[in-house]
Amino acid sequence: MRFGLEELKLLWNTITEITVANNMPLNEAQRKFFKDIEEQYDKKIGFESKVQNLKTEVNTLTQEKKRLHEELLAQPLIGPILFGLFQIGVNEQDIINMAYIFQRHADGGSSSMDIQTLIAELQKYGSIKSTIEKLSQEADRLRNEIASLKAQKQDILARSIYSRQIYQIYSGPPIY
Repeated sequence: MRFGLEELKLLWNTITEITVANNMPLNEAQRKFFKDIEEQYDKKIGFESKVQNLKTEVNTLTQEKKRLHEELLAQPLIGPILFGLFQIGVNEQDIINMAYIFQRHADGGSSSMDIQTLIAELQKYGSIKSTIEKLSQEADRLRNEIASLKAQKQDILARSIYSRQIYQIYSGPPIY
């Protein structure tokens, strides 16, 4: 069998570790060890081939990914742009979501001109959040201005009424 002292020591140490880890008597650990080998040996052999097949598949997919990445970067316009998007944290799902938004608008009768307008406005205004904040500030300013103008209007009306009363007092009694 060519079982030497080193292999026997390894076997003995493994069984001893099982004994300590599971807090069981040595003879029980020996029985459990050999029973596990009997019951699980065929399964282990099957897994080794599956593991090897999966490693081969991972290697193939890694090479395919590398090839596709190089092919993508070879595209003069889209490659560098996509690579830049990935570097700033945009992922594939984000790109798919944006494409879905454009398709949904195109299906709704929008033309490429509408999409170009959307893109131009996004470039003009920057982020949607900052644009909303700016517009909210402008709306608040306009509300305050409206309130101020209403107050001025009330003041003018009050002065006008007061002026009529003063005029009537100074103009004397009406002549018939």
